[in-house]
Amino acid sequence: MRVRLLRIGVVGAVVLTAAAGVAAASTVANAATKPNRWTVVPPASPSAGTALAAVGGPSSNLWAVGSVSTGPAVRPLVEHNTGSGWKMSTLAASGLSGGTLRGVAVLSTHDVWAVGSIGTNPLALHFDGSKWTVTPLAPNPAGEQAGGLLFAVAAVNANDVWAVGSRPTTDGPGALVQHWNGHAWSFVAAPSQPPTDFNQLTGLAVVNANDIWAVGARGDDFNEPFVEHWNGTAWQVVSVPEPPQADPDNPQDVGLTAVTAVTATNVWAVGEAGLIEHFDGQAWKIVSAPRAPGDTTGFGTRWTAVSARGATDIWAVGRFGITPLSLHWNGSSWKLVTVPGGGGLAGVVATRSGGTTAVGATGTTPRALIVHNQH
Repeated sequence: MRVRLLRIGVVGAVVLTAAAGVAAASTVANAATKPNRWTVVPPASPSAGTALAAVGGPSSNLWAVGSVSTGPAVRPLVEHNTGSGWKMSTLAASGLSGGTLRGVAVLSTHDVWAVGSIGTNPLALHFDGSKWTVTPLAPNPAGEQAGGLLFAVAAVNANDVWAVGSRPTTDGPGALVQHWNGHAWSFVAAPSQPPTDFNQLTGLAVVNANDIWAVGARGDDFNEPFVEHWNGTAWQVVSVPEPPQADPDNPQDVGLTAVTAVTATNVWAVGEAGLIEHFDGQAWKIVSAPRAPGDTTGFGTRWTAVSARGATDIWAVGRFGITPLSLHWNGSSWKLVTVPGGGGLAGVVATRSGGTTAVGATGTTPRALIVHNQH
């Protein structure tokens, strides 16, 4: 069986709890009256070699994470916005060389988690209101290879935090799940789904402590959708539909990348090849959505992040080549909303108030990209 190498890509995953994800009716009404257009916002780190992969938090406490490369060296990048513009957040001057961040979860001004990888190992950082600290993760089970990477982190509360990604196995990358109980991280078993050459989780969404979704990709020569659900006791694989291939002899990647939950019966996942799926409490179904202009096959559109403000106000972002993309759900259909500039978007958060913020990087010479929509 072919061994598939760990993929270290830029994937954004924004997570909302049910309470945070469902906005008041007045908030939704106010958002509907605001202009639905994106504007570029100056990042704190506009230099070449910077990229942002995820964003989270309320409008008064937004955090964005990613990486900055200087020649062959790479290190984590963290930016913070309390409402008066983006500013750099200081990380340890040493010990994080080779690190990059891909996911962020914001519980409060003094409780923020960021995850990613450093070298070939998973990485978790915690902010206590004054400083960032590396928090040791649990090792992989005895007898298994060390290493891995984390793509997404989500919190039920300060003592119930989850992170997902991938780890090396004898077949290839397998699902990695870690849990924080308020004192330490522990490894939590998550089943694989054939084909097992490649199982990777990149998105998390929390409804409550006993209802958590993780999505990603599985496969051998091409990606297929991969979904797991936590019922309070164990992670279980959940069957989801796979879009038909235009040419079965030349299959294209159709994996999932991110997920958001409005309620237990209203969960959305997005991914490669313009794939969007919805869970209504009974089953997952594919939902049609417009593809990027110029995407004649439909397989070039890639959604990388999704965030719900409410059942009738959901945003997905991504890219088509070096064109950033955004998509808005109004309760009945998905509609494209033009994003200025070039590059791609990797993370998005729709806050209760203060509009929607998306992050990523510009195209040919990567530089951190932040855009904001009042809607």
